[in-house]
Amino acid sequence: MFTTKLHIDTTAQRVVFAEATKDAVDYLVSLLESPAVSFLGLDIWDSCVDNIFDSAEDLEDAADEPPPPVQVQVKKSFFQCSYKSRPACGEFVTETSGVMCPSCGWPMATEVSNGTPGAGCSAVGTGGFVAPRAAPMPMACVLTDDMRAMPMSGSRSTTLTRMRTLFPRDISAVAVEEKTVQLGHKECMAIAEAALRSRTVLTDVFLGNKAPQSSPPPSDA
Repeated sequence: MFTTKLHIDTTAQRVVFAEATKDAVDYLVSLLESPAVSFLGLDIWDSCVDNIFDSAEDLEDAADEPPPPVQVQVKKSFFQCSYKSRPACGEFVTETSGVMCPSCGWPMATEVSNGTPGAGCSAVGTGGFVAPRAAPMPMACVLTDDMRAMPMSGSRSTTLTRMRTLFPRDISAVAVEEKTVQLGHKECMAIAEAALRSRTVLTDVFLGNKAPQSSPPPSDA
């Protein structure tokens, strides 16, 4: 299941683009490559197949770019007095094994998991671990109505502002609705099949029955 946010031109009843992830695009490509979707009897020149296949390759290239350097997780070692011949020996901790205990003068060589700073010793708090690296987030991308996918570059707001230049008229005059939808297998199959027949795939799948109807002619009665 993939969470996707549609950006809809409510006046024209058209999905201009959607916020998606690379995982969702990869899944759509896998459906188009599967026997479940047939190309037989279809004129794919009027479809979006090439767009989504080319986009998937571009997203793969972007995903292969090296990530920015991250801080390596490092464990620090702390040492206390090995003899603790005096009550105060347990109050001191150091990061260097073998230094003299300020209380009794014996070596501080017993490793401990944490410690309390003391006079003449390291003033390091408990723990000693660098914050763990967060799990990688799925690559965010933008998917257009004709199945062109591109990675979000820079901030989300910058990307969305640039994408809204796809609107056919002045953005200030367009009523834009954002709608969050869930893409399961059924929805992804509908998108994949529509991509074989149309260049307005997202609109056809999500707004197919909502297009404005022309007004009926006035009655002569």
